[in-house]
Amino acid sequence: MRIAIPYSFDKPADVRREGIGVYASLLVKALLDNVPDLEIEIWTYTFNRENVKLLFKDSFDKYADKIKIYDDGMKCKNSFRTIMFFCKYFVLKRTFYKVLYLITRSHFYKEKLDKLKSKKENGDWLPIKYRKNKIQEKIKLLSHAEAVYCFFVTMEMGLWFECPKFVQVHDLFTIALKDVFTKHWDSNSVEMHNKIVLGLLEKYAKQGAVFVSSSEYMAYQHSLKFIPGIHDNQVAVIPFPPLIKDFDTADILNEKEFKDKYNIPGKYIAMPSQNRPNKNWGVILRSLAELKKQGVCLYFVTTGHVGDIQYDGQLVKDLGIADLIIEVGSLSQKDLYALYKYSSIVVASTIIEGMGISGQAIEALKVGGVPIIHARSFGIDESLHAVGLTQETADLNWFDLDDYKTLVEKIKDVLSNPQPHIEKQRHVLAAYLKRTWKDVANGYMNLFAAKKGKCYEKDND
Repeated sequence: MRIAIPYSFDKPADVRREGIGVYASLLVKALLDNVPDLEIEIWTYTFNRENVKLLFKDSFDKYADKIKIYDDGMKCKNSFRTIMFFCKYFVLKRTFYKVLYLITRSHFYKEKLDKLKSKKENGDWLPIKYRKNKIQEKIKLLSHAEAVYCFFVTMEMGLWFECPKFVQVHDLFTIALKDVFTKHWDSNSVEMHNKIVLGLLEKYAKQGAVFVSSSEYMAYQHSLKFIPGIHDNQVAVIPFPPLIKDFDTADILNEKEFKDKYNIPGKYIAMPSQNRPNKNWGVILRSLAELKKQGVCLYFVTTGHVGDIQYDGQLVKDLGIADLIIEVGSLSQKDLYALYKYSSIVVASTIIEGMGISGQAIEALKVGGVPIIHARSFGIDESLHAVGLTQETADLNWFDLDDYKTLVEKIKDVLSNPQPHIEKQRHVLAAYLKRTWKDVANGYMNLFAAKKGKCYEKDND
């Protein structure tokens, strides 16, 4: 069988550390590991060719004969006349902005120049519409795919194939939680993003695409609820294991070295995540302020930026806790492991996650020795039930989403005696790891085969 995977971000995009990228790379490797006669063709724009190689590096290294990249070919197969036309257009545009900047010294024109410089460096100087026309021609001419799988909801390129289509809907957060996102982000930008996504998914629905989610909650409360023109038989549920990194633990810094390196004065909550409206950091910030009043000093150490949500940035100032916020930026794998290892607690405050439970909580359990406090996120009950657990049997010190007072009490309890909390939570990781990527690969192959009216015999080893 031959599957096409479009990597159709229309600007240079490295998603290796994003959840969608991690998922896609693990799925592709699992498919190739478990299906001997499978071939994969990946379609992208030339300026993202290297990003594709990096994202799927493990698969390219192991299965070079079974996975191939196709692109728009603009660097090697475009006519000299066309290249010269667009080069001339690009140079004229850059000259125009440069003259305006020299005259006005306006920051607006400086930004325009910087964007053009970035486009030139990334090989992204040709109009995307022209590239789309070229790649559509190549898909019709060269693709032999029997199914196309889009690992994110903005992958427009999948529409250009004539074979059955499958779209991964990890979430539609900005649509399902529109009020939350428009409260914290520019409402016009959110509206525009939602309009683009729903318009694209409607086109897939009309072409009979199947929308794949990791839980029934996402399938029914996101896909079926919001995608225009969708029918019941166009959703599928394929759960997946946690996206846990294989941490390199050799030669990590000791606790003092790590804390000195990042100027962490004492006990802290680890938050290796970017700040997004669904992450609900406000409840943690309020709990830190209340703890400070009570004489308990606990720092908030994050790889993200609190100020990415203006409301949270203002909340830090209003609560007078700027001294408790430590932003360490992107970390190496070893320092990421150390961030978890030396933390006093991991607090998962999220309103909703794609697989129900917080990825940061699961990663902390993998590191071990770190107690977890978790919000009652939307979809958490189904997530637990799917691995044989309940909120009672998976005692992650649950608190309601906006209940910072209960969170304060949970934090104080954990800090006073962390070991019993660590012990009672050990079994949660094992429950989530029972499902393997082989199971996921078999689920997809059965789905692909069913769409073709065939039956895929999964390996029972």
